[in-house]
Amino acid sequence: MNINYGQENSAAETLDMYCRWILEQEYDAGKMGKFIYCGEGAFEWYMIFYALRTLSLGGILLNKPEYIRAAEPYMDLYCGEQLENGALTSNYRGKKASEMTPQETEDLIRNGKLNLADNGSDCQALVQAAMLTDSPERRKRYLDTVRNWLDKWVPIWALPDGSYGNGIWGGHKLNGTYSCAVNVCSALASYSIVSGDDRYVRNAEGFAKFICDHVLPDGRPVFFNVYPRIRQFILDDYSHMFYTLEGLCWTHFASKNGEVRKKIETFLKNWIFGKYGILACWPKEFNWFNGNYVSFWNATDEKGNELESFGMWACPGWKNAKANGIPHLFSYYLKYIEENAELRDRLERGTRYLCRPLDAMVNGVMANPREQYGHYAVQSTGFAGLTVAESIRPGFVFELVKKEK
Repeated sequence: MNINYGQENSAAETLDMYCRWILEQEYDAGKMGKFIYCGEGAFEWYMIFYALRTLSLGGILLNKPEYIRAAEPYMDLYCGEQLENGALTSNYRGKKASEMTPQETEDLIRNGKLNLADNGSDCQALVQAAMLTDSPERRKRYLDTVRNWLDKWVPIWALPDGSYGNGIWGGHKLNGTYSCAVNVCSALASYSIVSGDDRYVRNAEGFAKFICDHVLPDGRPVFFNVYPRIRQFILDDYSHMFYTLEGLCWTHFASKNGEVRKKIETFLKNWIFGKYGILACWPKEFNWFNGNYVSFWNATDEKGNELESFGMWACPGWKNAKANGIPHLFSYYLKYIEENAELRDRLERGTRYLCRPLDAMVNGVMANPREQYGHYAVQSTGFAGLTVAESIRPGFVFELVKKEK
């Protein structure tokens, strides 16, 4: 695909370019089959699921159903790997659960990666895919997979305070609060809308309230990490900004509880516009994204304990990849919570940035995934696709999930 990197394209042209580029990354992986190249090493599902969401969104907005169909075989493989106990692994195993021996299953639970954080975002994508597929069999398969995960596996890691642990990672059973497990809120909330069962969104509300109640005096959330041990940081890195915003926005969208919705609204307003908040990470003198951002704004909690910045612990490329998706959550705030001129300006500038291929490539979008600087190219393009899709039809990313008839 020829890309004019110096040109600024329309949002529709950009989304189509993203979708075509993603499909051009497919290659013959031998016994694995046809796969999207995401760098060397073990294939992790989270590496492609936001790219699959971008394909699905592009299929509807651009009236190109072939993009939706291209995403479905990957969803099928993912569903086929679900264990009888509802667990899903973050990594592609290349073997259906039905083909595994009891010993293989036991070894996987003993040593594997069956976490909530990665699979929460993957399951949210399955809910979206179920709403788009032309196949009744696929719709049932996708929603059954999500329900089994939410009913059988997720409750094991639910904590009394409303938060969640991260499940199993490398054989470690992690049932202390993990902030990134907030991805489970996106799955719970979206599935609650589709199923019409409020039980799921109530569980999402519990974690949302936990997040909103654990905030520093300056408005930034506390990040609860469980690797290698339970520690608290300042939530000030782009990666976890994105996931926390997404989980809270989905919970707000699905919730019928006015008190919870108001709590989320207040929290988001303080965090986005605070002195050291999200917008402060991208000063106006930057074109849009400050890819070199590292927080040196230290903080103490209400008990006077000093907290470190988590931004200094996260991989810059992975942080910047997720930064591309943050503007679509600004769009949610503007449409469903309140209008704000400063946030509107950042949203519009952020979208235009992603519609200029040369600028976007700085953040990994449509970079060469086989080069070191493009290691997170597929992921970056997937996250950016949410922002561009949302700019074409504000609210679309969320309103796409509707209750089944």
